[in-house]
Amino acid sequence: MSTDTSSKGIILVVDDEWANREMLRAYLKRAGYEVHEASSGEQALAQVAQTPPNLIMLDVNMPVMDGYETCRRLKQNEATRNIPVLVVTALEDTAGGAQAQAAGADGVVRKPFDVRALLETIEGLLAVK
Repeated sequence: MSTDTSSKGIILVVDDEWANREMLRAYLKRAGYEVHEASSGEQALAQVAQTPPNLIMLDVNMPVMDGYETCRRLKQNEATRNIPVLVVTALEDTAGGAQAQAAGADGVVRKPFDVRALLETIEGLLAVK
């Protein structure tokens, strides 16, 4: 955990692919965020219970519990429902965005993404919170 008090906030990156977490960590740290990571939906729920982040970036395609179910569980829990959830997906169909919205996601970003647009989306979600 970072002791840097100038952090813009904590973002939990949830993705079963190490390379995706690594890439997002680099972008987000460079932008001034403290980054926590989880490799599964189950791990994310446990981490959020221990240290609630300011925002969660959630991959859709994960084994056991996908991103939609993880998002549903976060939004159904009174302690975590107000944490913004940004779903990150490589799915190009509009059904993926609709499913994310139905699960309670606050936003959807499609891979590959433009880093500047991603950071603007994050800042917008955090400003609303």
